[in-house]
Amino acid sequence: MRVKAYDQITDRIIQAIESEGVVPWRKPWRTESPRNIRGNAYRGINRLVLAVQPFCDPRWMTFKQISAAGGRVKKGEKGTPILLWKEVQKLSDEAERGYLLARSYCVFNCDQTEGLELEPALPSCDSEERSSVAALISSLPSAPKLRIGAEACYSPVHDLILMPRIESFESYPSYEQTLAHELIHATGHTSRLNRLEVTDPIRFGSAQYAREELVAELGACFLCTELRVACEFEQSAAYVQGWLVALRNDKSLIVRAAAAAQSATDYLLVNSSKELAT
Repeated sequence: MRVKAYDQITDRIIQAIESEGVVPWRKPWRTESPRNIRGNAYRGINRLVLAVQPFCDPRWMTFKQISAAGGRVKKGEKGTPILLWKEVQKLSDEAERGYLLARSYCVFNCDQTEGLELEPALPSCDSEERSSVAALISSLPSAPKLRIGAEACYSPVHDLILMPRIESFESYPSYEQTLAHELIHATGHTSRLNRLEVTDPIRFGSAQYAREELVAELGACFLCTELRVACEFEQSAAYVQGWLVALRNDKSLIVRAAAAAQSATDYLLVNSSKELAT
C-alpha cells in the first residue's frame, strides 16, 4: 500500500511535467500555504501537491467534510490525492514495534465546491510585511558564512555560502530564491540537521546528488512561500527532462525529498523566529 500511494503521488507530478513542460514546484507559488478547513497547514509532499494546483482558495476539504457542511462538489470536478501516515504497531521477536504506513485519500479545494457558507480566505500580507531570506540568515544564532563569489554554491567543509553580487541577477526575487536554495543545502551541515547528502562526499549526477538538489529546490519554494518572497524561475528542457528521469527511477524520491525540505524549512523558521519577531 505504501508503494502504491507513493506511485500515485509521483505519477501525478510526472503527468504535470509532461503535460505542461515545466516542473510544477518551479511555478510562482501563492503566498498562502494550503491548509485544511480547520486551519492547519499541510506539510511535506501534501503541501507541494496542493500548492501547485490551479486554485485561488488555500483551503481544502474531504468529500465527507463538504457533505457534512451542507455543500457539494461541482459537477466534473476531481479530487487531489494526498498522503496520510498512520502509525501501525506490530509484534516482532516478542517486542511491539511501530512504523508508519502511507495511505492516499482525496481532498477538494473550496473553489471546487458549491453550497458552502465559508468566510472569505484571509488576504495575503502586504509587501512591507515580508521578510527576506538574507534577513533570516542574519537572524540565525549560528548562521553559515555568506560571501560574494563567482557562482552560487554551498561548501559544507567551510560552512560557507557563495553568492554572485545582487546586480548580476535579473531581479532581486531571483537572487532571493537562489540564496534560499543554498541556505537549504546549509541546513544539512553537521551542526544543524546532519543530512548525509551534505555531510558525506557525493558524486555529481549520482542518486544522492539528485535527491539533495531536489530537497534544496523544494525547500527554497517552501521557505520563500513562508517569507512571502515572490520567486521568478527560469527553466530549460534539459532541466525538466532531468527531473523526469530521476522521478521515474525512484518513485519515493519526491515524497522523501519533500519531507526533508519541510524539515529544513521548519529548522530555519524555528531558529530564526525570535530574532525576526523583534
